[in-house]
Amino acid sequence: MLVLLLLGGLFGDNNQPSGTATRRTSPPTTQAPEATEPAATEPEPTEPPTTAAPAAPRSQTISGRGKTATKAFRVTDGMAIFRFQHQGSSNFIVGLLTSRGEEIDNLVNEIGTTNGATARPLEAGRYLFNVEADGSWSIRIEQPRPGSGRGLPTTAKGRGHSVAGPFQATGVGVRFELRHRGESNFIVDVLDVDGQTIGNLSNEIGSFEGSMVGEVPEGVFWLNVQADGSWTVTMRPL
Repeated sequence: MLVLLLLGGLFGDNNQPSGTATRRTSPPTTQAPEATEPAATEPEPTEPPTTAAPAAPRSQTISGRGKTATKAFRVTDGMAIFRFQHQGSSNFIVGLLTSRGEEIDNLVNEIGTTNGATARPLEAGRYLFNVEADGSWSIRIEQPRPGSGRGLPTTAKGRGHSVAGPFQATGVGVRFELRHRGESNFIVDVLDVDGQTIGNLSNEIGSFEGSMVGEVPEGVFWLNVQADGSWTVTMRPL
């Protein structure tokens, strides 16, 4: 009898005698957790903002007749394109000088009526032209500042002295196919966005047809062409 009573005390009696009240205890109350700020999440990566190309300076035109030392004009750093015209029958020679009279380069040396363009890299400052001519002439100064250029493959074509572009290189090799139909120099230089020469594609005389492969750094580039006839340059990435 003693053993049974001890076992009953350990496990409890499920059959409570009638009339015996059971004491119910409510479950312990728990305090609601305080509201917390949501965990900070790192923002998703975004593309870096694109930088707009700097605004191109306004073009300038200087004109005259016959032999002339022009007034000074001002340019900013970078490439300058000189577009020239001459209506005459004799020499048309244009020298580029600093405002102090120091000769920098010869831009044009042709005979008779001339219409063309050439490009040079310049530092910011004041410059002037020494012009030798027997007729009326004009020189337009442009300073393009493109953010991008025409993609490859593409073909540039023209006649005589020309500046072609802008084109867009992706940093891989480029195959250049060149053709010239003329009797004088056929010189083709590759210029970077600032007008600096980064490669020479041709330095021939007379009619020419050929090809070459060259590496062009990623970015904008131009072609500076010296010719007396029609020409084409086809460019294809490797």
